Amino acid sequence: MGSADSTPTAEDDDEESLDDNTSITSELFGGKNVFYTCENKKISLVMDNIEDQTTDVIVNTTSSSMNLNIGGMSSALSKKAGPALQAAVNKKKASPVNDIIDTETAGCNLSCKRVYHVSLDESSSDGSLVKMTKVVMDCLKLADKSKLQSISLPALGTGILSYPPQKVAAIMLGAAIQFSKDNPNSTLQLIQFVLLPSNKKVVTAFQDEIQNSSQRKNAELDNDRENIFCTKERKRVSLVMGAIEDQSTDVVVNTTSPTMDLNVGAVSSALSRKAGPALQAAVNRKRGAFVNTGDIVDTETTLCNLSCKRVYHVSLDMTSSDESLVKLKKVVMDCLKLADKSKLQSISLPALGTGILSYPPQKVAAIMLGAAIQFSKDKPNSTLQLIQFVLLPSNKEVVTAFQKELKNPSDSQQTEDDLYISDLDDQDTFITDWRIWKDIVKGVLKDEFGGENVETQQNEGKSVFKPCLDMYLLCKMFDRF
Repeated sequence: MGSADSTPTAEDDDEESLDDNTSITSELFGGKNVFYTCENKKISLVMDNIEDQTTDVIVNTTSSSMNLNIGGMSSALSKKAGPALQAAVNKKKASPVNDIIDTETAGCNLSCKRVYHVSLDESSSDGSLVKMTKVVMDCLKLADKSKLQSISLPALGTGILSYPPQKVAAIMLGAAIQFSKDNPNSTLQLIQFVLLPSNKKVVTAFQDEIQNSSQRKNAELDNDRENIFCTKERKRVSLVMGAIEDQSTDVVVNTTSPTMDLNVGAVSSALSRKAGPALQAAVNRKRGAFVNTGDIVDTETTLCNLSCKRVYHVSLDMTSSDESLVKLKKVVMDCLKLADKSKLQSISLPALGTGILSYPPQKVAAIMLGAAIQFSKDKPNSTLQLIQFVLLPSNKEVVTAFQKELKNPSDSQQTEDDLYISDLDDQDTFITDWRIWKDIVKGVLKDEFGGENVETQQNEGKSVFKPCLDMYLLCKMFDRF
């Protein structure tokens, strides 16, 4: 429900040079007003009035008395909404400063579903800026909790309170990016910062911060490229250097002994220590006296000190024979199928068997990554979007084996055209594989941009000239033609 972004149209670009790749492709990548997080959430800057936005939520900043006639933004919102908005606030107020008053917009002359009213400290001290971070995060969390999809926020505190624009931009955009990282499966897809075009300092500060965020993201993607793989079915397979017990995916897979004593084995004991006694108690309620190799004991994490929703406990053969490796693939596939059956979206698995059992790392990497790719092929419509392999950074042999296998998956039959480029994968324009785009682009841009085809080809009433030109230049950049 977000309002239209202030991006140039094809007509605006008539006088642009075709050699200016940066300007031609600015709309495709968002330019200085749009940023996509690694979780594919859209953060955009809109030059407009806050009261005219059509997102699910509008955030309003007002006085601690919640009198909507105080403050330029609040009074503009109240004027457009009519008296029903103040009445809704009056019914719900009596909250301290920094709390959110959430009002519905029934009976108001607004296009949003809800308005979140917040009050800020009157001074722009460091303490006040820290509180502002919490205000932004709390607004985003509340929208997510309410299963809403879009939100508009003003540049908080940059009006009569005179908060420094550069700090406000860094705090607000930083909070949005952090929220996206912490909540990759959030329903909130669009976070929109609404700026008054007349306030050049604020606009420049936010645009500078968008650019800085893009540069930081590109640096992160450069570092992570060898650790990310996207299947043809758009499932993400990634390597994470860290501890299995710290993962926040929906599921964490644990490998332990057939007796299901969680104090046996490095992975299991680390998980048990962090979770507390509730995890072993949950296992005890569900297991028998002995668990067969390959069986999965599925436990919830209620009362456990873990960030995941469920833990799948498995036991492996004590020897790394060929038969044991076949069973290993079945264990991985069964874990993925169970997560899919439970409508879960993400799962973390350790490098199974590479610890005390001494399974060969290269074979384990090939089997586990092969199982992930095979699952993606078999279940293209699965809810499971992220399959994450968690590796200990200190175990260089295992890390190297998984990185090598991720770069050249031995079980994958996919061609280069079927794979996404890791550092572009987050752009929402890359929803079609390159082969389809090549057909479209070549058809529209035949004869090197010449002929009536360029000007007259229509797609649902809109000229496809500019997006095809964007894609043509990108294809040329990556030698796809």
